[in-house]
Amino acid sequence: DVARYPASTTKIMTAILFVEAMTPDEILIAPPTAKDVPGSSLHLKPGEQVSAHDLLMGMMLRSANDACHTVAVTLAGSEAKFAAEMTRRARELGATNTTFLNPHGLPNENRRGGDTHLSTARDLALIARVAMSYPPIAAAVRTPEVTIKRSINQQDVLIKNTNRLLESDPSTLGIKT
Repeated sequence: DVARYPASTTKIMTAILFVEAMTPDEILIAPPTAKDVPGSSLHLKPGEQVSAHDLLMGMMLRSANDACHTVAVTLAGSEAKFAAEMTRRARELGATNTTFLNPHGLPNENRRGGDTHLSTARDLALIARVAMSYPPIAAAVRTPEVTIKRSINQQDVLIKNTNRLLESDPSTLGIKT
């Protein structure tokens, strides 16, 4: 129950809202700001079209921050509005000691009043349990690698899972590193 920074496990909550809102074959368009998101990336180009299924794969396998940003902007208009919805939904699930400030888990360097992007092991377990009840998420997190379809960047289509436990233990069900 100790509050800690959740880092990329933040993406589990992003995935829940994403699969609740969109079907796998819906197409999302990367906003101009997607190219500015640092860290793990699909290297989305502004205006690039990618299916919801393939963005989910990018988020959960490669930990693509630009995919999370694209989801947030598409569904809520901004990362801040999406993060508020993530927090609301987390509380609804019983994760009462969790507050999200963004959809990807990157540190918020411009925050005031301390880091409020926090969760607990108990809350993350609750969130993960719900996430694994959604077949698209459960399938994604146990996938070792997948080739995605993209409208622009044809050089970067093979997505490999960053969860090394999938390679070393065949009983691993996944979730997020």
